[in-house]
Amino acid sequence: MKIDYIKQLGIFLRGFLMGMCDVIPGVSGGTIALITGIYERLVNAIGCIDPRMILSFLRFDKQAILADLKQIDFAFLVTLACGIGIAFFLMSRVITHFLQELPQITYAFFLGLILASCVYLLREITDRKFKYLLPFIIGFIIGFILIGFKPLEIGHSPLIIFITGMAALCAMILPGTSGAYITLLFGQYEYMLTSLHNFVFVDIILFCVGGMVGLLIFTRILKYLLARYHAIMLSALVGLMLGTSRFLYMEVKTAGGFDIAAILAIFVGIAVIAAMSMLTRKKEKGKEIPDQ
Repeated sequence: MKIDYIKQLGIFLRGFLMGMCDVIPGVSGGTIALITGIYERLVNAIGCIDPRMILSFLRFDKQAILADLKQIDFAFLVTLACGIGIAFFLMSRVITHFLQELPQITYAFFLGLILASCVYLLREITDRKFKYLLPFIIGFIIGFILIGFKPLEIGHSPLIIFITGMAALCAMILPGTSGAYITLLFGQYEYMLTSLHNFVFVDIILFCVGGMVGLLIFTRILKYLLARYHAIMLSALVGLMLGTSRFLYMEVKTAGGFDIAAILAIFVGIAVIAAMSMLTRKKEKGKEIPDQ
């Protein structure tokens, strides 16, 4: 099987961007997956993972193992996971530094990313029927209310870390719902960042195992909904993204408000999404050109 290293590099970089965003409360790695065109591939790949596949490995059934790996898009998932994992370990210090030293500009930049992403994704809904307004409004209300919750004070027991991982990784796969923010709501955000910095493997493994369990359950539901109700789900996800952007708006206001620096940062975020949109469209047009 021939590997296209350029494509794999592209997938790795998408994963790296997802990992960077997942470190920040209020920003979703799922948003990056959606705007870079790999979201449905990611959901389908994870949704195809079946615990019964372990039997193929235990029996050392080479043919069955290869069929299972092909079914779950193994190369794609591993490359993406490497990008996400490396971003987590390399960028957690950098991002926390920016959030501490330049919170106003950092949050304003990500607010620009989210706002531009919402416009980009709404354009993807070609059917402009009125019925798609309701899921958008419901998604917006859920996101807006979610941001109003206060962090819980429930300690850092192994069970709490496991449950937080389940909730956070499910949130990461949803555009607009920040896994980092869910971790913050459970009162584990600073604790898990410290565990990452200090390589506390017990906490990291518990969090990741919880996340994998949550993902395996949740993505099956999401895969079904996207296949059956694509436009409705996309409308709801965009509403959710816009509703949760309330968090970024409040953080910018708290850090100094919308002065010239913050507004410029917002426009830089918008420009980044515009550039990514242009690249995606050029790629799609290139695929549409028929062979001569």
